Amino acid sequence: MTQENAQISKSLFGPTAKATDILFIGSIIGSISGIGPLYEAQPILFFVPFAWFLYVLTKMYSFVKNPRKNDWPFILGILYTDRRNMALHFVRRKTIELFLICSIATIGFLCVRSLAYHDFAIKETIASFEIMFGEILCSMGLFWILVQAKIIRPSKKDHQSQSLFIFPDKSFLSATRATLSLRFSNFSFPFLSHEQKIILRRQLLYVIRTAPINTALFIIIAFIFYAIILVFAPATQSIFLGMACCIPPTIVLMEITTAMSDSAEKIALCPYYFFNPRDIYSVNLLLCAMVFALFLLGLCIKIVFFGHLFDLISLLRLVSSFASCLALCLCIALRWNKSEWDGTSAALFGAVCLCCILGIAIPYFGIVFPVAACFLVLALK
Repeated sequence: MTQENAQISKSLFGPTAKATDILFIGSIIGSISGIGPLYEAQPILFFVPFAWFLYVLTKMYSFVKNPRKNDWPFILGILYTDRRNMALHFVRRKTIELFLICSIATIGFLCVRSLAYHDFAIKETIASFEIMFGEILCSMGLFWILVQAKIIRPSKKDHQSQSLFIFPDKSFLSATRATLSLRFSNFSFPFLSHEQKIILRRQLLYVIRTAPINTALFIIIAFIFYAIILVFAPATQSIFLGMACCIPPTIVLMEITTAMSDSAEKIALCPYYFFNPRDIYSVNLLLCAMVFALFLLGLCIKIVFFGHLFDLISLLRLVSSFASCLALCLCIALRWNKSEWDGTSAALFGAVCLCCILGIAIPYFGIVFPVAACFLVLALK
């Protein structure tokens, strides 16, 4: 890894985080995790390494696998070997930052517990740090091995269309895509107008045409991840279950965002037909709700039918989870109406995610935050 490549890596993916930023982020996470009574907000700590890994994955996978997208790596003419070295450099930087943030978060968790409840909770703090360290080692180590062993390589033709190495037969992909397109070409949903039905079919066909493999892969992984949580997590861990209900479908929908952004741009530039933005937003909201509904159904079955939790705090957390999913649906559907990210949409998405976390973590009155997020999105629509 030359010094020149290191400088290019920092310019493409951002410089190393400052010590003050790491201290601030870790302290906030540790404080929020330590506020909840009876360690109910502690599972927030365990989502940090997983979310960090997804961030690094989304940054580096396309950079290494698909460089021909008229972006800066393509314009600069960076070779695969240099891109792989930059990826490894970026992974090392982010792993160190994540380890420091998790260390500060555990210290913040210990301090908040000792001050708020006069309980040092040393065993809980050590256990939390061990779990996060294991997550860092498994997730970031796995991605480092994938890049180092050259398992993630550019396709032979190195063009924009994406294909996985497990499906080398392009005719199989074409036939599968054609079959799915034919099945969804007549797909409909009740209570939709004629124009909305047309938009719904168009959006589904656009996703199938542009990103079928990635979408299916993300959906399968999300369902497997959520099924494991539903089976092994106790029903009393309502905070953990609520967040697990929100995070996987959000990741799936964010994966589809690129295709939806292209679709929104094509609709805006097409001179032959015009769709009402309200109809487009309604269809996008319906698509988001269809994904979230499956995860919410699993959450209800786990808490109500298997956990038999009918106390006030469990029911309020269940309602908060519903409100959080609704806020995320409204926000993502609004984002899909735009052709690209801007400052407003990014800030809105961050604020909605924060409100959802607070709504699920805070007992009794936490529902105020996702409800407020819903009104905020509707006000900006």
